[in-house]
Amino acid sequence: MANRERQMRYELYRHYDENSVLLYVGISYSAFLRLRNHKNASAKWFDKLSTIKVDHYPSKRSAEIAELKAIKDENPLYNRNSKAFGDGKITYEDVVKFFGSQANAVRILRIPQTTISAWRRGIPIWHQKQIESFTYGKLKCQK
Repeated sequence: MANRERQMRYELYRHYDENSVLLYVGISYSAFLRLRNHKNASAKWFDKLSTIKVDHYPSKRSAEIAELKAIKDENPLYNRNSKAFGDGKITYEDVVKFFGSQANAVRILRIPQTTISAWRRGIPIWHQKQIESFTYGKLKCQK
């Protein structure tokens, strides 16, 4: 799988309305296939969509880091209540306390320091599920 990941490009997409207001930021293997999923899921912002900007990244990790940074720095209207981010179920502080330090969490989880540092804003659900599995349920993801 690591070999397959090296061959794939990941896309960070930004969806804008007709006034260039940023509606939503996300990552996917294909921004346009993901757009179809958003349409089928009746995303609240979908009817407002006018423009899509796509950036390419060589790895999932680099795309995740860019996504977290974009959401934090660019403040898209519809990412605020995103189910992708934590809401206090597993926090950065929980992870650091469990592993003893951020450096230990980086080493043990094999997740880049920049990613774990970004968890101060909220831990993505996919990472919360990995943490729950890794800690044998001692830290629980409630979603």
